[in-house]
This record gives sequence, C-alpha cells and structure tokens, in this order.
Amino acid sequence: ERSFPLYQNKSDRSTVNPKATIYAVSGAAGSREMHEPFTRKQPSWSAFRSNTFGYTVLTVCNYTHLHWQQVSTDPTSFPLANYGAVIDDVWIVQHSHGPFSLEAAPKGEAYPEGGDNPIRQIDHWQPLLGLGGDGQRMEDSVAEFRDQHGDAAWVEKLCMLQDWAEVNLGGPMTWKGRSNVEWEDVREDGSSDGAAFAWESRETLV
Repeated sequence: ERSFPLYQNKSDRSTVNPKATIYAVSGAAGSREMHEPFTRKQPSWSAFRSNTFGYTVLTVCNYTHLHWQQVSTDPTSFPLANYGAVIDDVWIVQHSHGPFSLEAAPKGEAYPEGGDNPIRQIDHWQPLLGLGGDGQRMEDSVAEFRDQHGDAAWVEKLCMLQDWAEVNLGGPMTWKGRSNVEWEDVREDGSSDGAAFAWESRETLV
C-alpha cells in the first residue's frame, strides 16, 4: 500500500513537492498464509493498495526524482497475461529537502467522502469470488454479498478460495512439508473484518 502525502490523518494528492511524508509498505512475498480479500473501506489517504504477490522496484534517479513501481507476480492473476504487470507506477519529485512546514501540511482529504473517488486498488481474489466487477470495489462487493446472503455464505466463499489454493498453488505437502494453506490472522491490526477462520485452523468464527 502507498499513501498520499499524509500528516495527522490529513492528505492531499500531490507527489510533486509533497507537503508531508509519503508512506509505502511492500510485503508481497509468497507464503502458505493466504491474505483475506479486502473487506474494509480504503482510506482517503491511500493512493493505492493491492492484495497480490509481487515485488517493488524503487529507482532513485537523482537528488530530486524517485520512481516507484509495484510489479505483480501473482499465480492467481487473471488473465494470466497480467503476470508481471506493473500495477502501481508513480514519480515522487521533491526539489527542496528538509523538514516539512506545519503551516503547509495537508489539511483536508485526498478523496473526500462523496466526491470523485476512482478505484485505487487490486484484489486478486475478486475474479475467483465472482463478486462485482471492474467497476466495483472489493469491499463493496463483499458487503453487498454478506447483506444479501449472510456471513455463513461468506465463509463458504472463503472455504472455496482455500480449496482452490490448495489444488492450484502447490497442493499437499508443498508448503515446507505442511499439507494445508491457511488464512493469515490479521485481526490484531484491524485490517481484517474479524477473520473468518481461527488462527492455524479452518474453524469458523461465525
């Protein structure tokens, strides 16, 4: 995930002479722990987020120009031609280095509620889940499905994903001698909607 310039939860969209720190987290290596689909709303300060495996290319061109690219190398990419695609690409330009000015720091929202709000995310599970489409955010698709069909049906969807991963992403005894892929437990940091599975098991919590 990459943020817009961000200070005290306020943000703006500029990546040329940004008035606050731009944060980026890249942790997309392979693992036997599967990531949950996005279920929480993307914050206004979030410039881009992805739920895919891949890597980052960070090029420091000179004293003022930095080029950030996120590359997807996800075996769940659909279509397969998207494997190796650059899914986030931005130049960050800063002509004057030094402490940021508090007076000039962002005071608003990069994408205010109710305003123009383009899709700024990729969730690799969306095609397999059969929810929404290119014009709908994953978290909106999940919320709509759960409202219509209930949490038990959502858990069945997650079970389907786990079964698919076990068959298509290595099979039994592939992940360091262990037979089953698992859901990553992210309840503690708030990035999950509660985790449909208990840690290290397939026991449902609903």
